[in-house]
Amino acid sequence: MLTAIAPVFVIILAGFLVRRANVLTAEADASLMRVYINLLYPCLVASTIIGNDALRQGANVWLPPLTGFLTVAVGFALCWLGARLLGVERGRDTRTFTFVTGIYNYGYTAIPVVGSLFGAKTLGVLFTYNVGVEIAFWMGASLILASRSERNIWRQIRRSGKIIFATSRQILTM
Repeated sequence: MLTAIAPVFVIILAGFLVRRANVLTAEADASLMRVYINLLYPCLVASTIIGNDALRQGANVWLPPLTGFLTVAVGFALCWLGARLLGVERGRDTRTFTFVTGIYNYGYTAIPVVGSLFGAKTLGVLFTYNVGVEIAFWMGASLILASRSERNIWRQIRRSGKIIFATSRQILTM
């Protein structure tokens, strides 16, 4: 596992050193991030999903995203309760604590570990899992961080559910 994770940390260290030496400037960060987000990451995802026999099984298409969503949603709920038990001040502090502690690393270390231990087929299933995590992450960001009261959170959950349902239906009909 260490040999699978080590390159991630080597790249982070290399990035730090390159920035420290002013080889790459702050202005370069935005364009590099766009290349990563808009080109490289989607290519990695596509290369593990397209033609993946494991994703021909129906359960591997709906169960991983559902599991990913539920792990984050339950994590948010437990962290909200934990904030209460730890005496974190209500309001903005509780919302921040809940969001930050409810999210886990589901990519940077998971991707190389799954890829090296289980191969590309399982990596494709991990990316479907990450769809559910991403939905919960962005719902959490909009619901937990932007809400001023618990009543608003439930109102926003209903509204977000309608949007997700409509978007999912459009994606499935493509």
